[in-house]
Amino acid sequence: MELIHAVFTDERFAALRFTGDEVEAALDHVGFPKDKDPDEEEMKLLLVAIVHLATKERRQELSLALLMHVLDYVRSKRFMEAWLVSEVAFEMEESPQESNPFLQYMFSFGFDEMVERKLSLTSEIMKRLGVDKQELMGMEISERNEYIKAKMLESANVKIIEEFYRENPHFYRGSEEILHKIEQDVRKLLAREDSRWLFLTEDEVEPWVVKACEQLSSPEVAELAKNPTAEFFSEYAVPLLREMVEEIFDHERIQKLIADLKQYRETLNAAGDSKASQLVQKAIGYLDHEDSLELHTFLIALCWESILVGGTATIVEDENE
Repeated sequence: MELIHAVFTDERFAALRFTGDEVEAALDHVGFPKDKDPDEEEMKLLLVAIVHLATKERRQELSLALLMHVLDYVRSKRFMEAWLVSEVAFEMEESPQESNPFLQYMFSFGFDEMVERKLSLTSEIMKRLGVDKQELMGMEISERNEYIKAKMLESANVKIIEEFYRENPHFYRGSEEILHKIEQDVRKLLAREDSRWLFLTEDEVEPWVVKACEQLSSPEVAELAKNPTAEFFSEYAVPLLREMVEEIFDHERIQKLIADLKQYRETLNAAGDSKASQLVQKAIGYLDHEDSLELHTFLIALCWESILVGGTATIVEDENE
């Protein structure tokens, strides 16, 4: 798995990657991932989309292009790479109705490009509509949708929306499914036991655990915390988490987190855990945009999970004392 990742992400194959436009057109043809059972359905749809894009003519072109690199690998005495590339090149034409690792990697670059473009356009239209990102961060996805729909219906924004649609007619194709999947991916990644080392340090968490405990010292808040609702989380937890994100995650700290995630990705690749590796790669993508809603969604979730873990440890220590 590590060899496959190293070879097929090599820039020498950059010209062979599917583009964001091609991936979007393929998903428009076969269907975008849906909310119901997203993991299984996403995999099926993506494989169908890959086969749809990899036509007979495209496979022939890719096969020939791959074979042209085999001699370079042999000359460099990189025989494992030469064997891998030649195997995939022959498989490309021998199994015209099947996907393969090379096609999957070429597709993933186009998919990331498509998502990147949609996220950029999302930020642009939100800015045009006067949407408050800070306010959005404290909402569940259903609340966000209602808030944004209300903004879109405001008379002053109708012309803005019409103009934006004219400029970007395909923008909303699959956007809701993609953004919902991003939220699911963040939660799934942070729920893994082997991701715990990514959490904030005790020194970073401790002051915020103290603040959280101070909040809970209020009888009113303590009572609400017994059966926490989305409204409770939005009103009490999220403001604290926002403050925590702003104070801890400056540019340098974000870059450190990116470096840690890249190290985590390599460990997962070495272990052959491609699904988890893809989740980490997506997280790295969110962090590359330091003013995006996706970045803040990830960091708020990371702070929350860190407080839960750190808070439990602090409480136990206090009881022992």
